Amino acid sequence: ATVRTWLMPGQVVCLPAGAVVATPKLPVVKLVYPKTTYTAAQNAAIIKAAWPDALEAQAIAISQRESHLNNLAHNWCCYGLFQIYFNASKAWLASVGVTNPSQLLDPNVSATVAYKLYLRSGWAPWAL
Repeated sequence: ATVRTWLMPGQVVCLPAGAVVATPKLPVVKLVYPKTTYTAAQNAAIIKAAWPDALEAQAIAISQRESHLNNLAHNWCCYGLFQIYFNASKAWLASVGVTNPSQLLDPNVSATVAYKLYLRSGWAPWAL
């Protein structure tokens, strides 16, 4: 393997004896959570309001897969209903008014931004 080799979840990586593994320094993000708690049904309704009728079923299915319709879902890279990769999309997100990953925890913002991302790139950002 090289630095360009793709590693997949569940794949075993063997290192030679004495290898030193560098730990990447990830930025610490202090999230600000929305004051309102949303249920999965409310999040689905927000997606339906933000997406055109012809696309809403697929959008809800993607959000179910990505976050289980939980607008507070996040990991080291991705935030909100559609698990948008904040750092990889930082410049584009800023152009639509999202400058902090906490904003993507608001389901209205997440659904609206995801639709704008769909208009820009189709379903590719969520392809498996």
